[in-house]
Amino acid sequence: MRNEKLTGLFLIMPAFVYLMFFLIVYPFGYNIYESFFQYSMLTDTSKFIGMGNYIGLMKNPQFLNSMKVSGIVVILGLAIETVLGLLIAMALNQKFKGR
Repeated sequence: MRNEKLTGLFLIMPAFVYLMFFLIVYPFGYNIYESFFQYSMLTDTSKFIGMGNYIGLMKNPQFLNSMKVSGIVVILGLAIETVLGLLIAMALNQKFKGR
């Protein structure tokens, strides 16, 4: 039985590696690479600017504010979901009619 499981894993491994590379690794790496360039859509040209895009982001007050708001939403959302989940689990753990 164990040998059959390993055979199945070895048979799907090439497809898994292929999908992981072309659906996750390559697009992520290509986006990182592209983020070091400045593009002009009018002239269809690009210019290497290095960390300029990232420096511009860190100086932009709208971006910093949106990161702060996103962080607050994530923290509050996780806290509320955790508390509600715990309360529901505790309620369902009690003996009640129909359980």
